[in-house]
Amino acid sequence: MNKDLALNSIPLEPSVHIVNQESVTPTSNAEGTIPADEFQYEDVEFDIDSLKHQLGNREILESLSTLCRKVSGQQETRPSVPESGTSGTDKKYNTVWKGWCGWCKERQADIIQASINDVVNFLADCFADGRSYSTITTYRSALSSTLCYINNVAVDSHPLVTRLLKGVYNLRTPSPRYSSTWDVTKVTGYLKTLFPLDQLSLKSLTLKTVMLCALSSALREQTLCALDIKFLNKSGNSLSFSVSERLKTSRLGKSTRKVEFISLPEDNSLCPVATLTEYMSRTEGLRKSASSEETRLFISFIKPHKAVSTATVARWIKSILSAAGIDTSVFKPHSVRGASVTHKYVQGVPVVDILRMADWSNEHTFRKYYLRDYNIVE
Repeated sequence: MNKDLALNSIPLEPSVHIVNQESVTPTSNAEGTIPADEFQYEDVEFDIDSLKHQLGNREILESLSTLCRKVSGQQETRPSVPESGTSGTDKKYNTVWKGWCGWCKERQADIIQASINDVVNFLADCFADGRSYSTITTYRSALSSTLCYINNVAVDSHPLVTRLLKGVYNLRTPSPRYSSTWDVTKVTGYLKTLFPLDQLSLKSLTLKTVMLCALSSALREQTLCALDIKFLNKSGNSLSFSVSERLKTSRLGKSTRKVEFISLPEDNSLCPVATLTEYMSRTEGLRKSASSEETRLFISFIKPHKAVSTATVARWIKSILSAAGIDTSVFKPHSVRGASVTHKYVQGVPVVDILRMADWSNEHTFRKYYLRDYNIVE
């Protein structure tokens, strides 16, 4: 099969597999193929299921990367998995790896020393199964972070993989989730009803605090979870947190992010500082246990009052959106970020201030991915 013809066929006919292209023949072990659930090279043995119980996602990926380098003898110059990934990325990559193992097992393909044919066919099958462009790029990156180099080229840089992804992009071009956003005043109107603060239940106070923080500073759920009262600074009419934890928006050369909440003295019912102060006062006694003290800002409002996950924060935000009359079948919790910055832009807040608040390095990100039509259809 002609190479160019085969490549051009992948996006148009995902069921067509490339089988005759030149590639490096994988080196099999003594038994030929490598089972997906358990495989062994020399003195290194992995059992995927048992590893999941013994190691975290990041440690599993690093172990696989180490195995690849040992098998191929290559000198890895890319950042290792723990250095370059975040916990969310690790979970996604581990899911991809499980899918790759199953795919290889069905076809008796080599899991570690894969040929470029196998990689391209796997990604083409993902396309045929209806995966989006962004999902397939995640799959590509996950494989590249663990598999051996092919002809001294990383998987994500291989010309055949690059061409395949271009074809996927052309046929399944990603589009923004939202073309418009919801009216922030609907949510703030609901939040105003949750007042006085000292008469709210802990649950209502918690949900209101989370939403006010998300709206006032356009924070991601991940950033909300990372706020820690150990790194709280009170200054005049503001409260600020220093966040050193690696976040989705973290960049090289910028190890710490400052998250600031400004007082709104003209309306205490919507003041993030007043609400945060009440929340921290109400939860102070709940943070202490016999063995430790929970310092993360947001904790569960039910026992044992431990720090919450991003998924929990997302559920809290969704609950407030729903109570305020926002269609949560259309708008997900992350839509708060776009709604917040769009509202501020419409209100005349300078773009430079919006970029600083949302921790964006350039205006392009704001305008392309978050600034939306304010006349929403509900």
